[in-house]
Amino acid sequence: LRATDSSGAVGSSPAFELRVLPVNQPPTFAVGTTTAVAGGVQSTVRALAGSPTTIPNWLSSVAAGPAVESSQSVNILLAGQAVSSTLFLVPPRVVGTALSFTFAANAPANASAVYTVSARDDGGTDNGGIDESNTADLGNGAAAPLQLVLEVATRNVAPTFTLGGPVSASVSDGRVTVAGWLQQVANGARPLSEVTATVAVNDTSLFSTQPSVSVATGALTFEPAAAGVASVTVTLRNQGGTEFGGTDTSNRTATITIAAVPPVLVLDAVSPIALAARTGAYPALRIASRVEPAGATLSLSGCVPSAPFETITIVNDTAAVTLRPNASGVFECTWRLTVGNAAVTRTSVVTVEGQPLPPTGRLAATALQFAQPLSNTTVVS
Repeated sequence: LRATDSSGAVGSSPAFELRVLPVNQPPTFAVGTTTAVAGGVQSTVRALAGSPTTIPNWLSSVAAGPAVESSQSVNILLAGQAVSSTLFLVPPRVVGTALSFTFAANAPANASAVYTVSARDDGGTDNGGIDESNTADLGNGAAAPLQLVLEVATRNVAPTFTLGGPVSASVSDGRVTVAGWLQQVANGARPLSEVTATVAVNDTSLFSTQPSVSVATGALTFEPAAAGVASVTVTLRNQGGTEFGGTDTSNRTATITIAAVPPVLVLDAVSPIALAARTGAYPALRIASRVEPAGATLSLSGCVPSAPFETITIVNDTAAVTLRPNASGVFECTWRLTVGNAAVTRTSVVTVEGQPLPPTGRLAATALQFAQPLSNTTVVS
């Protein structure tokens, strides 16, 4: 150093050495581009018990500080909750930017461990230096302390159940309730109250109120609208999701058969029928005063003794019957009115008097009168 006084005299000091000492800057790190951070501070990672888990780029841009400190080494530290020997088979650690750990095979479902994340370099703290930082670059210009939450996940299992089997009803039944049709519902370790049920029907036109089931009571309800057979698929879903290959739905299928309303058949009492043998046409006789519904089929089921008629003609809607008997006597005959599978019967007595005409192709016994005596060569044809 040199000094000059007011008179211009110059003096100098002995030589000395001036040293500039380095001050360590804190390391920096950022979350990975695919790492979700809830609330800006917490990264939650779920994993199955007993399954090794590695997230290659959980962090990014890990650096010791300025470029002049690039030769320093940086370690990522996880601190906070003590590592439990019962929770982890391999404790969590971060090497480079990769996070890895393995929960114990018997780790309880939904158990968790919480850690604060920091980076530490080997630059030391001399001269007021800083070698550790827990502030992470969260992206979009935001920076904050980062927490890591590790949770034990489970592979969800769908609800199980059975159905009460096929259901039968009629169009005229109105609202139908089948109690206890949904049976043996189970949801594993999850609460049964979270299970929901949906019903899919292959033919919705058969119902005025579509089928539904209650998980709580097991009751099936619906209201028929038309006859037919419906395939009904019941699906139960829980809230466990499908993470790690789990399943949250199961289904079963059954049928609902809806029968048509049976027709109301009316066949008034059939009157006794009396026929006199004749050579000409027989009259049409109305055997009942009312036949319903229109289009129903009226037929003769049979008579006791066996049927005495060569030909039978019936006009259904008017119950008009033409009978051509081939035997005389008193017969008990049964008349049948049908629509589809529905039928009603009535019985009447049919009396045939005199000698009816024989079946077609045979001569009737007829009295012949001749004006003169017959010779031995007379031929009657």
